[in-house]
Amino acid sequence: MCELISWIEKQGQIFFLTSAEVHSRFGRIQLKGCQGNDFLGHGAIRQYHGIVKGKNYENKNFWDGKLPSEIKQAWNFGSFDGMLKYLQRDDLEYLVQNAPKDFASWCLTKKADVSMKKDADSFTTMFRYAVKGDFQRMISDKNPDIRLFGYAIDHSLGLMPSDGNWRNELLGLAYLQAFDVMKQNIDFDVRIFGYGGSMDFKGMERDGDWRNQIFKYYEAFQNKGEMDIEKMRRDKNPHIRSFVLSSALDFKAMQKDEEPYIRMFGYAAENTLGKMGKDRDWRNRLFGLGYLQDFNAMARDEHPFIKMIGLASTYNFNEAIRPKIK
Repeated sequence: MCELISWIEKQGQIFFLTSAEVHSRFGRIQLKGCQGNDFLGHGAIRQYHGIVKGKNYENKNFWDGKLPSEIKQAWNFGSFDGMLKYLQRDDLEYLVQNAPKDFASWCLTKKADVSMKKDADSFTTMFRYAVKGDFQRMISDKNPDIRLFGYAIDHSLGLMPSDGNWRNELLGLAYLQAFDVMKQNIDFDVRIFGYGGSMDFKGMERDGDWRNQIFKYYEAFQNKGEMDIEKMRRDKNPHIRSFVLSSALDFKAMQKDEEPYIRMFGYAAENTLGKMGKDRDWRNRLFGLGYLQDFNAMARDEHPFIKMIGLASTYNFNEAIRPKIK
């Protein structure tokens, strides 16, 4: 693991790397072969300075000021700004969850400035969208979680049935209660809700994907004239629970199910989308809080992706100033 603030102490001297050193002509020669977050590690520091001995140090919580004075000065002067582009997603998530707001925001801003010039990871891309308030572009992004938030904040649920991601399509179709359309979906996780909601047992029987797993209940229904509904409600298979709960249109029970996408269906079908903001599944909360546009709640959320969006939406990045390390 390469931390942003790493250094080596040798005979009373402090060795570390700044962005100016890494990108200098000498640095390009000395650090040939390094790439990405290699530049943040002790190996790069040794390679650049040509040192073998010495003790490695790093401080993941560098904002606490427990650093050599030389590194504090370098940070405060801006000498590490160019190094922030080498942060990886797990680094950014850690900053969002643990760093003071001004430090996390500054690091994210500098990372986003360079990352959006090329294909960036979904975390950084989402941050850039959120800072700009560019919700329309979210809907056309390649990442389904980014699109999910875009639909939510733009209240564009009518576009979701053609999204291409089964979970997003299911949410949109549930909101419309379009059970017949669900039965035509390519994903069985969606079709089973359609069979249940329209009470289409024959269609379920013809669906080869799950005939062997659900047909036993269908046979009991045929032979005895009844279906063991209560047993199906407790079944360990979420697809069986999906079928019986949708056939009963019991959307409140769905909202209490252990499976996140079943709860999602219940919220959407009952048009209580705001309740998703308190769900224990982070994607459900992402949609619910986005639908409510509750950025303050997002900034307090425990999940780094959601918290990052809240941070991006409640911080004035046009007036961002590098925070000082004391």
